[in-house]
Amino acid sequence: WDQNLIDECHIFVGIKIIGGGKALSPISGIGFREIPVTTQFEASSLKILDDNFYFQGRLAKVEK
Repeated sequence: WDQNLIDECHIFVGIKIIGGGKALSPISGIGFREIPVTTQFEASSLKILDDNFYFQGRLAKVEK
């Protein structure tokens, strides 16, 4: 994430919560104390699977 290597995302939003206090994060990196600039997700498709959502799209390029 910190090296800006991600350009396409597949995001699954489900109603089941899995993990725990020692579970790994799906996105690693040094993190932020505050969010100065956000990256925009541009969804190209959305599928509804029962009570779940599957988004596919790209991240908008942010000029620095």
